[in-house]
Amino acid sequence: MVIVEVNDQDRANELIKYFDKECFPKEMLLEDDGISHLFENGARVFEYRTEFSAVAVMILVPEAAVYEYELREADPEMEFDPNGMYCYSIAVLPFHRRKGIGQSLTRVGLDTARHEGFTSFSAHARISNHWHEGMATTNPQERRIVPNYWEEDGDVEFQRTHL
Repeated sequence: MVIVEVNDQDRANELIKYFDKECFPKEMLLEDDGISHLFENGARVFEYRTEFSAVAVMILVPEAAVYEYELREADPEMEFDPNGMYCYSIAVLPFHRRKGIGQSLTRVGLDTARHEGFTSFSAHARISNHWHEGMATTNPQERRIVPNYWEEDGDVEFQRTHL
């Protein structure tokens, strides 16, 4: 298995739509304009591949690109880091969950952020799918529960690791 960055925007769009449909409730799916907004603002997409296909995808975006657009309203207590990298999404196909794939992608996200000079790495991790436990292995300096972050999927844990 290998993690690769997806540099072709059409391929990235295809992956994001597929994983959104397979991994998230309908209410959480990204619309085409949302995907375009992410790319216009520096999104990076990584896929976790087996020999035959992608089994997970991760979207990283500078925090500045999504804070005003989305995060401030969803999590008013979140302190904005203008030099932060935000993990917008990690989606792992159900059959491949609980095998460390999300953790592996998170480590790549941390390394990417560190290499590119970002000062922090943060995410809102759904408690219902246990991803917050894998994120915690990054030794975040900030952790807190955000109740009802998503209407349909409930609580998340916000985590930020200072780099």
